[in-house]
Amino acid sequence: MGLSCKESNDKRGPVFAGHGSVNTSKSTVVPEGTSITFFSKDGAVITDDLGVAIENWEALNDSYHRTFEAGESIPLYCLYPTCGALNIQPTSTQVNRATTIDELLKPDMGNCRWAACTFDEDHENADLIFHTDGVYKKINGEFFVEVDGKWIKA
Repeated sequence: MGLSCKESNDKRGPVFAGHGSVNTSKSTVVPEGTSITFFSKDGAVITDDLGVAIENWEALNDSYHRTFEAGESIPLYCLYPTCGALNIQPTSTQVNRATTIDELLKPDMGNCRWAACTFDEDHENADLIFHTDGVYKKINGEFFVEVDGKWIKA
C-alpha cells in the first residue's frame, strides 16, 4: 500500500467497473507494461460514490489503495455485469458475463483501476465498506468509522 495515489506510470489504462469479487485461493500475474490499483481491501465493498471517483480518475490520495505492478502475483478478482443499480461512467470498461482479471489484463495497458467491490462473504473484511471519506464497518446494523485504527460509532 502506497501513501500517495500516484500510480506506477503516467499512461492511464482502462477502469474496470461493475460488481466484483475476489477468490484469494487462486492467483494470476500482472502482465508487463500494466499495473492495477484497487481502492478496497480484499473481501470488502465500495460505495457507488467511490466507484464514480475511481472511474473519473479523481485524486484519492487519502483513500485506501493498493497498486499491483507488472510481474506481481495478485488474487483472482472477478468482474460481473452491473444490474443497473450502479452509476457506471460511459468511459469505463464493463463486462456482459463474469470475467476474471486474468482475462481483462493484457500487456502494455498502462495503469488500470478497479472500480468494483472485491467482495467475498466469507472473508474477514466482508463487513467493511470503503467510501470517499473513509472506511466504515457495519456491526449489528450500526455503522462505525475507522479513526486512527479504532472503530467509532458513526
